[in-house]
Amino acid sequence: MAWGIIMTAVTLVGMLGLIIASIGQQEQRPAATDFETVTARAMRLQQAA
Repeated sequence: MAWGIIMTAVTLVGMLGLIIASIGQQEQRPAATDFETVTARAMRLQQAA
């Protein structure tokens, strides 16, 4: 049960990260920093669970 919740949260965060990255590219900001932030957030979610 908990594993499914974790995977759902990581998937949602990943999708949000893709949206943030696409917005970042439109604003001429490097998308890599947004992606790294989202990845770090996902890893923190996994550790917290």
